[in-house]
Amino acid sequence: MSSFKSYSFLPLSHILAKSVDVVGSFLHGGHTYFGGKDAVPKFGEYMKKIRPHFIYSVPRVYEKIMGRFYDSLSKMNFMRN
Repeated sequence: MSSFKSYSFLPLSHILAKSVDVVGSFLHGGHTYFGGKDAVPKFGEYMKKIRPHFIYSVPRVYEKIMGRFYDSLSKMNFMRN
């Protein structure tokens, strides 16, 4: 798949970043977009801009995403009069 896109915000010293972002891009002929120091705070903004095909991360990042999702759900009022 030549249009393979991934967004990397993990340091390249991390084994997941090496194996998926670097080797995966070479094997599939795709592109890897690397985030800088603002990669995690602007995660949602970059997801909209890059639109990667796959998202790879460590569990803690997924926990933070789910936490924000649940916080926003708790602020919504589903039972309206």
